[in-house]
Amino acid sequence: MSPALFPAVLCLLLLAMQPSLAARDTGKTENELAEVRKQIRTLESQTRRDQAKRKELDKQLRSAEMEASRLRGQLNGTRRELAVAGRKLADLNRQLEKTRAELERQRENLAAQLRLVHISEGNELLRVSLNQQDARELGRHLTWLSYLARQRSELLGSVQAGLELLERDRAAVEQQQAELAVLEGKRRQQLAELEKTRSTRAAVISDLDRQLQSGNRELNRARTEARSLEKLLRELEQQIARSQKSPSAVPGKPLGKGRWPVKGRLLADYGQTRAGGQLRWDGVLISAPAGSEVVAVRNGKIVYADWLPGLGQLLVIDHGGGWLSLYGHNQDLVHTVGKQVVAGDVIAHVGDTGGQSRPALYFEVRRNGKPQNPHQWVK
Repeated sequence: MSPALFPAVLCLLLLAMQPSLAARDTGKTENELAEVRKQIRTLESQTRRDQAKRKELDKQLRSAEMEASRLRGQLNGTRRELAVAGRKLADLNRQLEKTRAELERQRENLAAQLRLVHISEGNELLRVSLNQQDARELGRHLTWLSYLARQRSELLGSVQAGLELLERDRAAVEQQQAELAVLEGKRRQQLAELEKTRSTRAAVISDLDRQLQSGNRELNRARTEARSLEKLLRELEQQIARSQKSPSAVPGKPLGKGRWPVKGRLLADYGQTRAGGQLRWDGVLISAPAGSEVVAVRNGKIVYADWLPGLGQLLVIDHGGGWLSLYGHNQDLVHTVGKQVVAGDVIAHVGDTGGQSRPALYFEVRRNGKPQNPHQWVK
């Protein structure tokens, strides 16, 4: 082949191969697109399963945490009953000791009187025999001594009867205390089992959270929880607006600064970013030991006390003037909806409900539906 013809032949070959190459490229693209679509369907299916699993776990977690709260209430009631029984038992023991001391004193007095009667009787009979003393006078004297002895004996019987009664009361209280101790032990065991179950479920939720922390999944979950809270607050504001015919718990705009609801360390502050920097904290997250008392920061009326996904045991207080304060992740709630509270009243106890990984309180302040910086409202 001449050098002059080679370029022409090469061009013809390339033109002949072009449809074949284009066909292969098209087939490759379609295969890749099919694979991408398959991956998308797999991811969508996995996302739906994750969301369904999260919803079911939230449901189970709510049931477990509400049951734990109920058991804690029963356990605290049992402890109060034990304290009352213990004080009653201590009072009975003190009374029992006083009665025993009085009984011993009466026994000694009775023994002394009996000895006096015996000695007097012997002396008087001797005098009658030796001095011919009037026997009638001696009889009256002995009758008086016998009457005194009978009084002592009756008193002794009364004291003994009282002692027997106290002994029965003491036995009854000890039995009551034993039964309450058994009941407390049983409830402690139930609570421990429930806490173990709750911790297991919380751990599963934490694992699921870690799986969902990629890209938009974590953001979508956080937005879903935020929308749930926003919906709840809108409903509460509507209820409050409808009830404004009656005076608000605190008329007008609250003035001055209140106290923090719990002492602890800030884990997250107002305005800090979350969910990969796509959202910001509307309140503060305060680390505190489980069971720490949570107090109302201002006077107000409780308008919500229930479990909410993401925040667990949540309590909301209406302070009037469009102001609301929120307290989340509690292990239990002390009051129910409609309760009027005063600043400093204990309203809950710190917990880790709602899937929180550690005991902490979520605290938020809102006015007319808009989050406010809590630092400007408390000191």
